Amino acid sequence: MRHLGRIAPVGNPAAGPSILSVAAVDNRERVAWFSCGQQDNIGLVNIAAPGVRTYSSVPGGFGFKSGTSMSTPHVAGIAALIFEKNPGSTPSEAWTQLASSAKPLPLPNSDVGRGLARVPDGTH
Repeated sequence: MRHLGRIAPVGNPAAGPSILSVAAVDNRERVAWFSCGQQDNIGLVNIAAPGVRTYSSVPGGFGFKSGTSMSTPHVAGIAALIFEKNPGSTPSEAWTQLASSAKPLPLPNSDVGRGLARVPDGTH
């Protein structure tokens, strides 16, 4: 979350070393105002995904929502495709594929990690 022009640090549980932390970007691939980033080597951001005005289920039907809670399912879906294509893969192997297929963004790694999450070639 931005405060006075500075991105707030990633908090728990996302700041945990065994957690895959997902940043949110908008449709212009800019960091969302509410997305947190790494500060002082605490709370590493691993990857980014769309999280602004994402069409989703909402109470009473469907609508647009924003949040890292919208970007995280994008990454979870890609991870599911990786595991489906490569049964028996370890989480570490899946992360390697996820990270290597990410689109680098012209933004600090502390804010978007490896870049924009994409489905690896040959997985879909």
